[in-house]
Amino acid sequence: MSFWLRRYSKIKRKRHRAHPVDFFSVLKTYKTVLVHPVMEPGREVFSLNAVEDIVAHKGLEQVHLLLDEKLAFFFKNIPSKKIVYNGFSSPFAAPYKELRRQLTGKSYDVYVELNQFHEDIMTLFGIIIASKVQMCIDGSRENPVFNMVIAAEKHYSDLERHNLILKPLGINKMRKKIKWKKPAAQKKRKKAVAVAPANDRLGLQWYHSLKKRGLEPVLFIADSKKREKLKQKGGVNVMCMYPLEKAYDICATCSSFVVARNPIFSIAYLLQRKTLLIAEKEKLVFPPENSPIEIFSPEKDGGSVSNRLKSFTESM
Repeated sequence: MSFWLRRYSKIKRKRHRAHPVDFFSVLKTYKTVLVHPVMEPGREVFSLNAVEDIVAHKGLEQVHLLLDEKLAFFFKNIPSKKIVYNGFSSPFAAPYKELRRQLTGKSYDVYVELNQFHEDIMTLFGIIIASKVQMCIDGSRENPVFNMVIAAEKHYSDLERHNLILKPLGINKMRKKIKWKKPAAQKKRKKAVAVAPANDRLGLQWYHSLKKRGLEPVLFIADSKKREKLKQKGGVNVMCMYPLEKAYDICATCSSFVVARNPIFSIAYLLQRKTLLIAEKEKLVFPPENSPIEIFSPEKDGGSVSNRLKSFTESM
């Protein structure tokens, strides 16, 4: 984080404090809600359940969603008004100024922040939203911008974690599965494997390892500028991760996935395909127990990725 961002957010936290409020009264009679679903690649789909339940409970006219343009794809089927922004890391950036413009004049009874951004970024969002209740999960209790902080147990899955906001909102019914409206079914190819690594070097290693085992990997990358260069390295089948609509159609033809924590992992979960998530120790994901996801962390579990890939492909 830049020096100016830290300084700016510190000043704003001193000047912007959520007003004292009668939570019982507001949460019993509230009408309008602004929800900021998880905008962290590889975790966003696990907030879909909670968002869908809020919309179903309050009605599509009363609930607005705050969405990062890159990840808005995952929430496109939810019938509510969307406020879309471009990612930013500075209060002086044009996308942040545009978001402030979009929110000018709007006010809500409740603002629900589901992200666990750095506190400075949390502050940037919180100070431009006019609401009586500013709610977040596991945020800093010292951050005066939020007046309701909900604590989550460490053993909760990502799905359970986000459902914690339903109870204070008076929503008791929780869906067990995400009702993702899938497009027309694509023909699935048994040997096709979607590969989406944390970086290009790992991607090529995974790609060639799977290729040697007689499989048909498709390598997904985030930077479209590198596509042609990677295609020249041994005839690699490379696709761009964005736009996600196109990536979803290609992923729908794959029978399994080998991924890091990114949007392709989220697509694998929506498709309910056999998935090997190679995760960093400090960035583990906690999906529901009944999902077809195997998690392997070299730092935590020990062993090599190569051996884990071998056992994963043998079980296909």
